[in-house]
Amino acid sequence: MKRFLLALAALALLFGLVSAPFYIFAKIASEEIQRRRLSEAEHNSLKHGFAAAELYARLRPILGADTAENVTVWTGETVERIEQIVNHETDVAREVYKDLYNNLYGVEAARWMETAGGSSDVESRLKLLGWLAETNALADWAEDKRIPDSLPWTPDIDAAIAASRADRARLEAQFRAWLTAHRRDIAADLSLK
Repeated sequence: MKRFLLALAALALLFGLVSAPFYIFAKIASEEIQRRRLSEAEHNSLKHGFAAAELYARLRPILGADTAENVTVWTGETVERIEQIVNHETDVAREVYKDLYNNLYGVEAARWMETAGGSSDVESRLKLLGWLAETNALADWAEDKRIPDSLPWTPDIDAAIAASRADRARLEAQFRAWLTAHRRDIAADLSLK
């Protein structure tokens, strides 16, 4: 019984340490969600993207850009695994991939702002992710055409994570190119120079 309680306490601590940044930053995003009048699906995509962007932005000065990105991606994967254990209803593989897609977009948006966007503060990152949600750059639904058709409509977190990892380099390049191509629109929406 002691082992069980110790394991349960360790799991709770791990859940708190790993998922807290995602939930804290998701809470902060509520103002942007209300300001843009985002749908529930857009709301979810913004929360994932913004939480990842903020975790990355806080880790980058300590770990460097690449390591901060890797830790943020790993944290997103771990949060999905923990949610699968804790929640009574588990997400289908396509939903998990969508969340990981939006997490990665959040990291790339933060990185892009550091180099091309001219500003990388919390408010600017939040506005950028809000704009990305509003313009459907983020994936809102598991049915989104950007989600691989090969992923099942059943809970299979390993398949979702494997597909996300396999697509990562392509998605990073695609996200950066899309952000750069829409720089003027982004600058106008965020009031950047």
